[in-house]
Amino acid sequence: MSNLTAVVNAAEALLSKDEEALLLEIGLREKAIQVDPTCGGEPYLRVQYDSTHMGLIDDAKSLGRRIMMRWNKELYGVVCGKNAGGGAEKAEDKKMRDDLLKALNLGDAAVIAAVATGLITLGAPAAIAAPVAPFLVKKFIMPAKEELCDAWGEAIVN
Repeated sequence: MSNLTAVVNAAEALLSKDEEALLLEIGLREKAIQVDPTCGGEPYLRVQYDSTHMGLIDDAKSLGRRIMMRWNKELYGVVCGKNAGGGAEKAEDKKMRDDLLKALNLGDAAVIAAVATGLITLGAPAAIAAPVAPFLVKKFIMPAKEELCDAWGEAIVN
C-alpha cells in the first residue's frame, strides 16, 4: 500500500484546483496508469497532456469523470451504509464512516485525509485517490455537511 501521508498531502495540494481541472487530472493520471501500471502508486504523479498519445482533452476529462464517479459511488456506499450486498456491515466500513463523520467538524484538511484514507482502503491507486479526494470533498461532502448522506446520494443521481 502507498504511503498514506503522501496521498493525503498530495490530495491537499490539489484542493486549490477547480472541478474541471481535477477531472482532467484524474483522466490524465488514469491514461498514464494504463500505459505504465507502476505509476499508480505515485500520489504526486505529474502527467503532461499530449494529444498525440492521449486523445482529445475532452475525452480525458470524460474519463476522469467516469473514474471519479466510480470511486464516488464506492465511498458513498461505505460511508452512508448503502452496501450492495445487503449483508452485515464490515468493521472497516464502520470505522471509515466514523472517521469521516468525525472529520467533518475539523475542516477540509481532516475530511480530505479521511476521504483519501477511505479511497486507498477501497483499493484506489494513490495516483487516483489524490485528485479524487479533493473533488469529492469540494463537490459532494462539504456542501452537504449537515445532511451528508441524503444530499450526497441525490448528487450522485443528478
